[in-house]
Amino acid sequence: ARSSACSALRSLVLSGCRRTSSTGLSCLSSLSLLRELDVAQCWRVDNLQWARALPNLESLNVSTCSEIQGAEFARLGFFCRVLTTLCASGCSGMSDEGLESIATRCTVLRALDVGGCSLLTTSISSLTLCPSLTALNLTGCAAPGLPDALTVLSEACPLVSDLGLARCVGVGD
Repeated sequence: ARSSACSALRSLVLSGCRRTSSTGLSCLSSLSLLRELDVAQCWRVDNLQWARALPNLESLNVSTCSEIQGAEFARLGFFCRVLTTLCASGCSGMSDEGLESIATRCTVLRALDVGGCSLLTTSISSLTLCPSLTALNLTGCAAPGLPDALTVLSEACPLVSDLGLARCVGVGD
């Protein structure tokens, strides 16, 4: 179906559609009302350039899209400033640069899942710029300063009620 025929679409779930690629997602540009997009497990999605055409996107799930690199996540912060939910668990390319850009520009973020994003080290504390955060999953995070970052986050983000810290190095030691 052509995306122009679905211009009123507000939510689109493509998770597990293994043939979905970044090139294919570029056809979403006519979906200006799109608020939610789920492309989890779409392993051919390797960039976020298509998000430029979706400035009203509030919820994005790119879990296990491991080909997306940190610089792409940094761009997401510029493209989708009203993002309230980002699920990027298992995105091995998520870097400090990407998370810092998202935290700096997507300040209305309420839920963030970066579980299994092993490249994250110093950027966790940048989430203090997201005071509306209620859910945060850092499962598997090995950031050296994580305990200190969590202390700062608890003060700056008092609404966090759902916190995932399984297999986090240095927590509870």
